[in-house]
Amino acid sequence: MNRRSFLLSAAASSLYAQGADPPIRPRALMTGDTAGLITPSTFVSDPDSLALAEKTIAYFGLKP
Repeated sequence: MNRRSFLLSAAASSLYAQGADPPIRPRALMTGDTAGLITPSTFVSDPDSLALAEKTIAYFGLKP
């Protein structure tokens, strides 16, 4: 056991000792799932960039 693995195991055991829940992980996206497009802070002034994002999502088998 090296120092790094010891520190990781010590940190993990202290989290579980305190009763912390493990992280919640979402399920993987599957073909046909719906994906939302958001712009968190600005308006999309170029319609071509939005069309490119929609095409990319469709390429991966998702519904925009």
